[in-house]
Amino acid sequence: TTSLFNPEFVSGLSLGFSQNLLNGLGSRANGRFIRIGRNNLKYSMSVFRQSVIAQVAAVMTTYYDLLADQESIRVAQEGLAYAQKLLGSDQAELKIGAVAQYDVLRSQEEVADQQQALLVAGNTFSQDAQSMKAKISKSFDEELATVEIAPSDRLPVPHPDDVLPLAEALREAAIHRPEIEQADLNLRNQEYTIQGTRNALLPSVQVFASYTLAGLGGALRPTFANVFQNDYPNLSYGVQVGIPFRNRTAQADAARAVLEQRQLQMKLQDAK
Repeated sequence: TTSLFNPEFVSGLSLGFSQNLLNGLGSRANGRFIRIGRNNLKYSMSVFRQSVIAQVAAVMTTYYDLLADQESIRVAQEGLAYAQKLLGSDQAELKIGAVAQYDVLRSQEEVADQQQALLVAGNTFSQDAQSMKAKISKSFDEELATVEIAPSDRLPVPHPDDVLPLAEALREAAIHRPEIEQADLNLRNQEYTIQGTRNALLPSVQVFASYTLAGLGGALRPTFANVFQNDYPNLSYGVQVGIPFRNRTAQADAARAVLEQRQLQMKLQDAK
């Protein structure tokens, strides 16, 4: 009944401001997880690049193994042909008494050795070919197993410039190795963590201010008029201070972060 015959409308508008002065001040404390997230994205890309490099290197190594196996087969075939030719010559000379039976037996033994070497080379080529198929395909089935691989390249001729000087090789490795990049990113993230944990050890000092506009009336229009005409302003400001005593949790976090940083530094040094 009172609200029906004597209505009352209350409105207000408030503007506030607060700023941390010690604990929670600056981008190091507030942007910590954003910077860590950016580094984690770079870390994921580096892991993907490392996986691609490892896969491509494995395929290339297997392909060069195939080229070497192919060369071994060629050498074994030539050795077998020479041994068979020598055996035929010894058998012909045995008939006319030019050589002893022992020489023929040695030639037969040499033919058997060359046949065995050819079988071993062919078996090694088949195994490396199957390994090559498995590395370049998503699935390995019976149909793929029956496909023959015939490399068309030859082993490259070694050149002195193929091997970089040691100092240059180490410098290139330090720049392009994904393991070093990942260790460096982990170390950066740990530095951000240390900055955040040390900031948490500081006292909490916060300044604040607020400006409030109030309106009161029996209708909505006068009430809003009070607010926008600044009839009943209220200003407040102050400082809040919080000093932690024996903040064991923050101290433990800071000590653990420093120990983890030392471990990451050792891992980075080992990677280099």
